[in-house]
Amino acid sequence: MIAWNEHSEAVQVFWTKLLEAKSFTSLGGALFDQVPNYPDTLEPLFRFSNREVQGTKFMDMLGSIVDGIERPELIFQKLAGLAPMHHRLGVRAAHMPIMKGLIFQVFEDSLGTEFQDKEREAWDFLWDYMSVCMKQVLEEVGSTLTVVRDSWDELMNTYTSEDVGRYIYNIVHTHTHTGWFTYYTHSHTHTQYGVRKAL
Repeated sequence: MIAWNEHSEAVQVFWTKLLEAKSFTSLGGALFDQVPNYPDTLEPLFRFSNREVQGTKFMDMLGSIVDGIERPELIFQKLAGLAPMHHRLGVRAAHMPIMKGLIFQVFEDSLGTEFQDKEREAWDFLWDYMSVCMKQVLEEVGSTLTVVRDSWDELMNTYTSEDVGRYIYNIVHTHTHTGWFTYYTHSHTHTQYGVRKAL
């Protein structure tokens, strides 16, 4: 925890200097200017994105992580909350080392001599932690989606789409008119059993 505290302070000090010199918009723009240099890995993720908007959002997200850097669990929670969106966009853990290179280049271009060994080591430390978190949360999202897809495929192989649609409609219609509607998923087996029983 001592190492975390030391690196956290270095990250926060550097981030403050960075924002005194550059805006989120200019930093995000500088980051996305490098994306075309990675046509096979990064460019497909941002091909249809608004450069200025996405760049600003990314730097804002990074800023929120720096703000909560004294509590590692908050960083994990932040990345876990973003994981479904990242997974849907095609982001994978393998992209993290590439993104680190882009961000470090922006740091060097923005502050030059201010980004020295101490700062680089601190950001390396943070980025390694973020990479571990990203790998875990993306795998969990992928696993959940696989279970949902497998459950759906098996149901559709067993029942007609009309039967499943009628069942779902009846649930929504009944629960809405009784003043409550709850959607939840327990497990692969429980979901199948519930639908089979109703059908």
